[in-house]
Amino acid sequence: MNLRRRIEYTVGLVLVVAVLVVIAWAAFTVGTAGAVVELSTTPERASAFVDGHFIGTTPVPEQPLLPGKHVLRVAKFGYVPLLREIDVHTGRNVLSFELAECPGGTLEITSTPPDAEVFVDGESSGRTPRTLRKLSTGGHRVRITLVNYLDWTSTVDIEENRTVKLDVKLNTRTEAVYLEAIRTDPNNVVLQVDLAHYYITRSEWQKAEDAFAKALVLTATVGQSAHYSGQLQQELEKVFKSMFKYEDVARGREVVVNALVRAVREAPKYLTNYSYAVHYSIQANRLDKAQEILETGILTFPYDQNWPLTALRNEFQRQGDGDKLLRTLDQRIKKNPDDFVSRFQRMTLQRQKGGTDEVIDEHDHLVRLANSSAVKSKLLVELGRLWERKREYVKAADAYRKALETETTEKEAAPIQYNLVRALAHLDDHDRTLTAWKEAVRLQENVEVACRWRLEWAQLAVKAGKNDQARSVLDDLLRLSQDPKTRTEAEQLRKTLEDK
Repeated sequence: MNLRRRIEYTVGLVLVVAVLVVIAWAAFTVGTAGAVVELSTTPERASAFVDGHFIGTTPVPEQPLLPGKHVLRVAKFGYVPLLREIDVHTGRNVLSFELAECPGGTLEITSTPPDAEVFVDGESSGRTPRTLRKLSTGGHRVRITLVNYLDWTSTVDIEENRTVKLDVKLNTRTEAVYLEAIRTDPNNVVLQVDLAHYYITRSEWQKAEDAFAKALVLTATVGQSAHYSGQLQQELEKVFKSMFKYEDVARGREVVVNALVRAVREAPKYLTNYSYAVHYSIQANRLDKAQEILETGILTFPYDQNWPLTALRNEFQRQGDGDKLLRTLDQRIKKNPDDFVSRFQRMTLQRQKGGTDEVIDEHDHLVRLANSSAVKSKLLVELGRLWERKREYVKAADAYRKALETETTEKEAAPIQYNLVRALAHLDDHDRTLTAWKEAVRLQENVEVACRWRLEWAQLAVKAGKNDQARSVLDDLLRLSQDPKTRTEAEQLRKTLEDK
């Protein structure tokens, strides 16, 4: 009995609920069917919201609503948002509003590449390049998007009657991978070179130049030159000679030259970059750049003469007139006799042309103009060698002595002293030569080299009849040397002394 009553109670409750639902649905249908809102704005295409729900973009022709009070919000970019409480009656409700322009500022947006979509505070606001006027004052969230590129986002502060300009460079997703890898490993030359090639293929010339310049500076500054320098130069050669397909060969060559010039300026003590910079500048017919780099290099490395000679020789071949630069240098020197760079270049050219007298004359001037004792010493050594070439051994010995009088270390002085010995040997002044040998051996830090010099010293002592001195020198040699050839020659010379 109790079970039967429970079943009847449950069935009755379900019927009551069903009746109430039907009544509520009927009331809702009747109410909404009798209340319609038509909404228009000036200007059109404003976003309309009722009670926080989006109902469309104006004009909204028919929007069913329940009769009663509702909150209407209308928003359009560049206009003051409208917020109203509306009382909706049964039947047709026609609403029309005029939106007021914002009294704010202007935002001008450009992007690389262009045609990217702009969002301001989450709403689409057109594509770049885009100028947005009457933007409300205060902070606005700006997002710029383009397919295959990373989104760019930032907050921009707008001031009344002011214009804010944004020039956004979008990073491709491939570029972003490289940049993140470089951020993690900033001294990786290979990553910089790969990124530079990527930019070249996309004709992003400035970015390619920046990446190549960073790679070149890295090889010069973080101890990677031995491992990466050759590989890097091969990659530059590929770009310069268009060994892979890219859009503008002339611009690619300009990238290589400019990157090398920047590397020379940022890492001025790395000689390799100078030679390549001069080489590629000449190949690109940028002789002005070649001359500029050459002058900088001469001031920085005035006595490593192999690369200036090669660079100048290439330049002369390119110009087809070796005397053209010589005439230019003569004019510069005439205007400024103390122009060290021009005189050094003139000396280099004369050396290449084989004019020993002219080279000696320039050396005299360069010695006078030298701005440090190290520079002066090296110039004097070069001058001594030139005098030896002319068999002017007295003048050669004098130049070597003057070089030794400058502030040189013992390591630097040893080879100069050896040059002095060789010059004196040609003068048959045995006493002075033997004294010079003693000093040369004292200065030489390398034991085996010093022993070879002792052997020459002993041979001269025998020739000069200084047999006791020769024996003493040979004793020291045999005590110190481990070189079989040197020891054998020393023992043979000692046996000759014993046989006398």
